[in-house]
Amino acid sequence: MPDLTFNFFQHWYPISPIEDLDPARPTSVVLLGQRVVVWQSRSSNRYCVFRDQCPHRLAPLGEGRVDEKTGHLMCSYHGWQFDAQGVCTQIPQAEDPDLVTKNREHYCVTALPTQEANGLLWVWLDADSAAIAHAQPLPLSPQIDASRGFVWSSMVRDLEYDWQTLVENVADPAHVPFAHHGVQGNRDRAKPLPLQIVESTQERIEAISEGGFKTHITFTPPCHLEYAISLGGDRQVGLVTYCIPVSPGKSRIVAQFPRNFAQQLHRWTPRWWNHLAVRNSVLDGDMILLHYQERELQQRSQTQSWKTAYKLPTSADRLVIEFRRWIDQ
Repeated sequence: MPDLTFNFFQHWYPISPIEDLDPARPTSVVLLGQRVVVWQSRSSNRYCVFRDQCPHRLAPLGEGRVDEKTGHLMCSYHGWQFDAQGVCTQIPQAEDPDLVTKNREHYCVTALPTQEANGLLWVWLDADSAAIAHAQPLPLSPQIDASRGFVWSSMVRDLEYDWQTLVENVADPAHVPFAHHGVQGNRDRAKPLPLQIVESTQERIEAISEGGFKTHITFTPPCHLEYAISLGGDRQVGLVTYCIPVSPGKSRIVAQFPRNFAQQLHRWTPRWWNHLAVRNSVLDGDMILLHYQERELQQRSQTQSWKTAYKLPTSADRLVIEFRRWIDQ
């Protein structure tokens, strides 16, 4: 029997586009039910990610500040400070000036492995498996590559539905003409969308659609779901999503939108315009649908499987079926 164990904590997750982080102040983020704090060390100009609690009295370091003199992260409760490795460097209440150096390991904050790549900040949530983290490649998209003529924009948004619901929705291109009519689709032009599953394993699910533009869709568990759409000739447009489990009933999407044409138009278009005109309108378009769908599926799961709760008769549903099978395994 193959080993089907899956440790969600031993994978790389993008927290946010780096351009959305504030280097002057710490930011609290929740991933897989755990609060972490993101901050930039003045000494390295790189972002660090710690467990979001001070070892003194467990206050949230996300409410702290980056000290102007030392460049270290300061807890706002009692002023304890920590360097980029999570080592405590200052305890203002200490009568003995050697208290910190004598007990350095006892007063550390848990620092998590991080990387910066493709304009995103990545974190590995299992602090005890740093060696595994550094040996495992990031789930990067080949479409986020300026050397191949691609340009892209990025976004991040927290969503009020579960990670399973988010992945399932992104893996379902057939809903676009209806849920996103007038934004990215047109319900009057909807047609059959045949999907062919070419690979379905624990490590990867891949589908191809020949309905209209040829599209490759890949899901690399637990969070990377990507579309590569050929528009003819050498022109290509894509959708790169990272579907992040936040906590039960909550998720986060980090998305990138690459293309290898109209580079000048990309430079002229403000990022905020895409957010207002398209990106958030798309996420808003199916919000209420997903809320009630998720609630109904949870209620039915008490007495039946998704296989009977859902009716999935067309090939357009094949990627959703394979994702649900992956979860079952």
